Amino acid sequence: MQAWHSEDVLHVAAAQWNHRAGIGPRGARGYEQTVTVYSNAARVELFHKGRSLRTKPTDTIGYVAWTAPFVDGDNKLTARAITPAGKRLTDRATVRFTYHAPQLADPEVPFRRRVRALPTGLLRPR
Repeated sequence: MQAWHSEDVLHVAAAQWNHRAGIGPRGARGYEQTVTVYSNAARVELFHKGRSLRTKPTDTIGYVAWTAPFVDGDNKLTARAITPAGKRLTDRATVRFTYHAPQLADPEVPFRRRVRALPTGLLRPR
């Protein structure tokens, strides 16, 4: 934390890994993903989709992690902390999670197909 000594820091590290995917058991409502936050505040609270995942203390290097129940689609994360001087810090990140069914024939998770048109002029008749 020496490098952060002179400035307040709160950073949701999920901003760099903002598109995730995974599989899970049939009928699951959430897919656990690790969310890391760095801060030089003593305690940080993380919110997932507006719901608090609780406040946790940072360790000696300013690291703290949660397991968040990601859902298919956008997962909005907000971290909040208060510095020893009383300044409120907030950082946000949105992570898009794509759920893949463990079996492709699962009727509860329809297959999503992306169709892109080929640019004109790339194909020549033979």
